[in-house]
Amino acid sequence: DIASNVQDDAPDTHTAKIAYGMNLYGGSSFELDSASALSITVNEGLGTAYGINLSDSTANIKGNATIAAVGKEAGYSLKLDSEASASFSGASNTLTGDASVANTSKLTFANGKTTLNGDLTFDANSSVAAQNAVLQLNGKMTQEGTAAAGSGLTLTNSTLTVSDAVSLLNFTADGATILYTNLDEGTAFTTAASTIKEGGLTLAGSGALNDSASDAAKLMSEIAKRSTTGSEKTQLANT
Repeated sequence: DIASNVQDDAPDTHTAKIAYGMNLYGGSSFELDSASALSITVNEGLGTAYGINLSDSTANIKGNATIAAVGKEAGYSLKLDSEASASFSGASNTLTGDASVANTSKLTFANGKTTLNGDLTFDANSSVAAQNAVLQLNGKMTQEGTAAAGSGLTLTNSTLTVSDAVSLLNFTADGATILYTNLDEGTAFTTAASTIKEGGLTLAGSGALNDSASDAAKLMSEIAKRSTTGSEKTQLANT
């Protein structure tokens, strides 16, 4: 029983400034089979929202995923830290909110199409890879810091669709296509070092690129001359 003189002092609304859809740490793991689907929506009216937050943990998502994180201060559909690993291999994935990959973490997209509505940021010791996949990035991609061996962006038999700036320390292409939907000085693809393997690299585009062939050619030339191998395997194509 509650005494009659006890006053209800609970707040009328929530006071937490951090909200998680999934929060894994300490070596834990999560796997979603290909016959299932994952749906996470987080709205944080006071602070920061995290769709999936991984620290020293692993998430292997084989089914389709829809993740949305909206916060007053920030919203992360994905946040990987401390050697975390996340992979998406469903046929169709939609991530709304920024993605952050830090401290020797790895983000992989495989065998499907993933749309990221937000910025993708990763540090010099972390990596992002696409394998037999399509990654549509509706935001900026930035790799920060000083290049480290094994880090960077790797595209293998995959297409990266971008409409904003991409700035990398390391880039590896093997059967890769970079498709620009809006190519201008503010949306350049820059990398400090690149490796073009046997499968090659194609820069393609629609819309503005059709009127900016010279800009596209300059962009491809910049990527090629920074390549440690296979610079002759780059090509330019309008679509």
